[in-house]
Amino acid sequence: MTIFFVTNSDTQTAANLAVAKKIATNTDIKLFGCDALRDKLHNELSGKKRAIFSMSHGSRLAIIDSDGDEAIVEQDGDALSGYKVYAWACMTAQSLGGTLAQEDIHWWGYDAAITAPDDREKYLDIFSEVISTAKDNFEDGVDHSSIQRILDLIKDACDTAQEQLDRVGAIDDENAMSLYSCCHQIWARLCIWLPGAQQPIKHRNAPSAYIDM
Repeated sequence: MTIFFVTNSDTQTAANLAVAKKIATNTDIKLFGCDALRDKLHNELSGKKRAIFSMSHGSRLAIIDSDGDEAIVEQDGDALSGYKVYAWACMTAQSLGGTLAQEDIHWWGYDAAITAPDDREKYLDIFSEVISTAKDNFEDGVDHSSIQRILDLIKDACDTAQEQLDRVGAIDDENAMSLYSCCHQIWARLCIWLPGAQQPIKHRNAPSAYIDM
């Protein structure tokens, strides 16, 4: 089971939530919207679950909950030890991920500001498929080779999504830059910190990581 933690505090996180509702499974422990709070998340950490997929705002030092409070910070290493965390949020791979990796935590996060998916009807399924690919596969990443395989899957899904955007006329959309930027960032700015690692893993074709350790 995966703890699926998705905030809703503005238009960007509302779009995340629309995607999350499309891809959630019956086995997920769903903490959506007003339930995506630090206390509720931490109340779930003591069970058998060992994975968190989070969609929220973030920073170098925290995942942010629906109330604007810090849901996960560097001091939460003990509570999260043994977990695999995927943080679809801005910049958590710059510092937070590397710090928590020293506490036996696998951290999938982003090293830059990222663009939220577009939840308009003609785009929602496109972005849902990409995010679902990440959610369905990240827990299988245990070493460099398995992670590169998953990164390839995510990049392939993003490439397909860009082709689908082309087919539905996204290039002429007034938000075209955001649409294509989101597809690119999902794989190109993704950093994976393995437990104990001193540097994150990125896709072989991605630009260098922006980290602050």
